[in-house]
This record gives sequence, C-alpha cells and structure tokens, in this order.
Amino acid sequence: MQGQGTWYTVGYAVAVFGVIWLYLIVVAVRIGRIKITWVYPAVVLVLPILAAGFQLYGILTFRVRTWGGPRTAVVDVEAAPAVDAAGHDPDLLQEVVVVP
Repeated sequence: MQGQGTWYTVGYAVAVFGVIWLYLIVVAVRIGRIKITWVYPAVVLVLPILAAGFQLYGILTFRVRTWGGPRTAVVDVEAAPAVDAAGHDPDLLQEVVVVP
C-alpha cells in the first residue's frame, strides 16, 4: 500500500473543488453568465503559482528600503549631515541579538 496517501489527498482536493465548481456552474447558469465557469479552474491553478512568486519576491527583497514618496528626498538631504556625523549608514539594518 505504498503511496496511497497521495491518491487520497488528490481525491479529496478534487471532491472539494468539484463541489465548489458545480455550485458555481449552477449559479452562473441561473444568472446567465456561462463564461464564469471557466474562470474558477484557471484561478485554482494559477493562484498558488502567483502566491509562491509573490512570497519569493518578498523573501528576496525584504531588506530593500521601499517606503517613502516624493518628500523623502528632501528629508534625506536634510538628515544626511547628521547621519554622516554620527557615522551610521541609513540603508543598513541595525540588528540586535539578545542572548538569554
């Protein structure tokens, strides 16, 4: 009985998504929007791939400074002399390690 867990998992997923898709088909027919029925399988297939891509992008770029706007250039110019005098690099994260 090697590998039966995979078939049970696939069968469960197909049953759950199949029931949802059947309900979606019934509602789409009742409201007269038949093309909607093909969007759900596409979303079920594409959404996990896109979510993984967004998570990977977030993991790879989480240290990049992204906040700000048009006023940050002015603030950076005003704050630069004080930062330079203190010897800190504003683009580096200050990490604190707490050892119990």
